Amino acid sequence: MSRLTDLLDFYFDDLKEHIVTTLDTAIADLQAAEESVAKVIAGLIAKLATAEADLVVAQNTVGVSDAQISELEAVVAKLTLLIPAPVVPPIPVPAIVTVPDQTLTAALGANVSYQITTVDGVAPVIFQPAAGLPAGLSNDGNGVVTGVVAASGTSTVTINVTDATGATATGTLTVSIA
Repeated sequence: MSRLTDLLDFYFDDLKEHIVTTLDTAIADLQAAEESVAKVIAGLIAKLATAEADLVVAQNTVGVSDAQISELEAVVAKLTLLIPAPVVPPIPVPAIVTVPDQTLTAALGANVSYQITTVDGVAPVIFQPAAGLPAGLSNDGNGVVTGVVAASGTSTVTINVTDATGATATGTLTVSIA
């Protein structure tokens, strides 16, 4: 029975893969056909517009009736309705920049180089100077805290960032010096 089940599963998976591939091909063919039809209709409209202009000239010189021109205008209007609306892909929304809470731990007198991290956002991300860093430490616009630790203790520093889209975020950096 197990072998029969395995065999049926194999054929089912093969059939499912074949159906998916066939559907993908059919969808691609339909999209290509839709684009071709739209081009043909647009070409017809252009030719009919030229013919309409020629009829106006002919009307003025030969005497084509207003009814004939109205009939041609109605055909052009109907063909215009057949052109499918363009498919506009959705515009991706950039992820909002965030600054997770972080902890920097160092020994008194240590040479520190610590990269503050952000999540998501659009590069470049600019870091504002962090107020409240322990004596001897500073940070630059790229979020790197550097320096030689001059005093022990724990301090909490607010980190403010702005990404390329203008989105802002705030996070906390806890600095523990022992």
